[in-house]
Amino acid sequence: MQAEKDLEAILAMFTPGMSLYVPDELLALWYPPGPANGQMPTNMEEAISHMAALCSCSFAYVAEKNAGCFVKLARC
Repeated sequence: MQAEKDLEAILAMFTPGMSLYVPDELLALWYPPGPANGQMPTNMEEAISHMAALCSCSFAYVAEKNAGCFVKLARC
């Protein structure tokens, strides 16, 4: 999927501790159908978390911000 490759390229440029909030509207384009009513389907969050881990990042959905948050982890 091209969107994942684009996101991977962005996350690869991050230094440890940097974060990126991605609004629901963009998450829905990248991972249809996306979050709805402040809720993200569990299987979708697991898929995004897996992709984030491949980029040395963590992912969490933040309902209060209507956005997903990627955080670059420190390298071991």
